[in-house]
Amino acid sequence: MIKSKSIKNNILFLLIIVIVIVLLIIAGFLYYLRTKEGTAINENNVVLYSNIENITLKSGLSSSDKFGKSFSKNTNSSFGYLDFEIVNVCDTAQNYQIFVKKNYIEQNEINSNYIKFYLTDQDDYPIGEFDSNIVPSFNKLKYIENKPSSKLLYSGKLDSYQNKRMRLRVWIAENYVSTDDDKVFSFDIGVRAV
Repeated sequence: MIKSKSIKNNILFLLIIVIVIVLLIIAGFLYYLRTKEGTAINENNVVLYSNIENITLKSGLSSSDKFGKSFSKNTNSSFGYLDFEIVNVCDTAQNYQIFVKKNYIEQNEINSNYIKFYLTDQDDYPIGEFDSNIVPSFNKLKYIENKPSSKLLYSGKLDSYQNKRMRLRVWIAENYVSTDDDKVFSFDIGVRAV
């Protein structure tokens, strides 16, 4: 009888130890998840401000890169001009990406090989890969790995509550052969913290 009581006490003791260990593991896992969740980057920590976020180009006049890099008004539907500001709205530095997302169009679409992009700072100096003599087309821009329908224009870093003004010019390349069909190319511009 004493042996039986001793075995029951040992089993009860082992059971209590196992329960305590399982509870500690669960508590540690929950703490890890909470900590990881608290340090996650909110894509909305960087915001883009502009009077428009969508640009639609219509087939018509094509433009040289020299003209495309310098025009300053939206006077034709064959090229677009967008001034915008990006702002870090949080109290820590944020890495960010500026991207463009092609809009689906039911009409005839201008081949994206002929849509040129040129990004500058507020003083009209080219930034990122746009400082070379080569002006990339939409197809030449890099895809964003976890945002497959978007192409990367620029990535950088903003200090806490910092803002930057930029200018994007878009035009139809001079080697585009216009047809009688009305064709368009439409895209949205966006930004996200990464």
